[in-house]
Amino acid sequence: MHRPLILGGTGSRSEHEHQPEFLPDRFESGTPNIAGIAGLSAGLDYILARGLDDIRSHESALAGRLIEGIRADRRSNGLRDERPETADGGRLVSDNGRRQRPSRPACWPRSFDIMCRAGLHCAPRAHKTIGTFPEGTIRLSVGPFNTDADIDAALSAVAAIARK
Repeated sequence: MHRPLILGGTGSRSEHEHQPEFLPDRFESGTPNIAGIAGLSAGLDYILARGLDDIRSHESALAGRLIEGIRADRRSNGLRDERPETADGGRLVSDNGRRQRPSRPACWPRSFDIMCRAGLHCAPRAHKTIGTFPEGTIRLSVGPFNTDADIDAALSAVAAIARK
């Protein structure tokens, strides 16, 4: 039997900490990301031209707006902020309304043209730590290409979804 040289992450079985034994998933973490390697140069050029401080500031401001918007509406919509506290304020927002499994409401933002991810995010121990295992959370992330309009749309979607 061929054994992968590199282990870690699960992708298809996020509730487990080891690669699954079935193909092709068991070799997932050892497969080189050729497309990612090819795009690395362009990404580095962008970062060097814009500057890390500008990118970090932009993302933190947007994440702050998103977090505050969700917190302001939390009393009425039952959302729980699962964002880890980080030195730079973080740019990741994860919520679990506790009314239902996150996979169902995570489909709804698509009707608002918003992408999110539901589940354990390949981090079962993190979810055990914050008390969201085995259901997980719904995760919204912001990046350098997001805008204030994107945050407004996300907050509108979260409010509409919470009312359902």
